[in-house]
Amino acid sequence: SQAKTKKNIETDIIGDKVGRIHLGKQDLNDMQTRKMKGLKRSRDDDTEGGPVVSDDEGEDFDADGGVEIKKIRV
Repeated sequence: SQAKTKKNIETDIIGDKVGRIHLGKQDLNDMQTRKMKGLKRSRDDDTEGGPVVSDDEGEDFDADGGVEIKKIRV
């Protein structure tokens, strides 16, 4: 009896072993797409129960024209 040949396994030019994996059809409707960071709720929103509304309407500039430095939560 002869040795069984390995299917879908090749060796490339460099000498690395490369194999092919066959998968079934994927349902694209159930797949997770890229998550957008802008739609993510912050931790403060989860604890308080509602969105945080500021009075400066989201502007990052001070009255003197300088850029406000945001603090990093630890």
